[in-house]
Amino acid sequence: MCRPKENDKSYIELKEAKYNSRKILGKERAIEKEHFYHQLEQKSSNKTFFKLINRNLGREHLNTPVVQHENKEIRCPDEQKEVLAKYYEQLATPQISSFEDEILAAIQNLNSGKAGDEYGLFAEHLKLAGTEITPVLKLVFNKIIKERRTPEHFKTGIIIPVCKKGKDSSLLDSYRGITVSSILGKTFEHALLNKIINKLENHSFQQFGFSQGLSPSMAALLISEAQMNS
Repeated sequence: MCRPKENDKSYIELKEAKYNSRKILGKERAIEKEHFYHQLEQKSSNKTFFKLINRNLGREHLNTPVVQHENKEIRCPDEQKEVLAKYYEQLATPQISSFEDEILAAIQNLNSGKAGDEYGLFAEHLKLAGTEITPVLKLVFNKIIKERRTPEHFKTGIIIPVCKKGKDSSLLDSYRGITVSSILGKTFEHALLNKIINKLENHSFQQFGFSQGLSPSMAALLISEAQMNS
């Protein structure tokens, strides 16, 4: 059967009808999506996010025919698996780096005028040592991270009983235990925390995990919507 000519009246009307139909359907989808987003903003929950994600997962998923790696195109599925496995293995491996600035900041944030730990160390000892001791602590702390073993003396402390205000001092229940933990342990924890915070604050705008005000559910929403609109 021959295709109707462009100037055929019935053919032109059919094309216009199809165009108008697609236009109306697109408008309806846009209205429905906007309504759904409004509900999402007003009553956001994990259930709502997953509902949207599951709705978009109805489309067919295709494996990529090629993976770019080190300026090479990897087409073999087995080679692609190997490249991806190595990539995620590197992401999961802690990268040891110098963090003397974080250690020095942790030392300066230690509370002065407090009791010493069970080894006789005070915050003032580290503060007065300043930059002279940070290279040594850097070596120790990096070794702890590399070996993934926390020293036992970081986990112990001195428990000092303090009587609660207005309580009878002759009763054991009137006391609460205050633990004076290791000064070096505190320094390590604060230095590591500072380094983690710096990493998280300087992350990509596409980072959603461990980010204030964001969540992996939001990332799943964006990925799902991008896939649906692609």
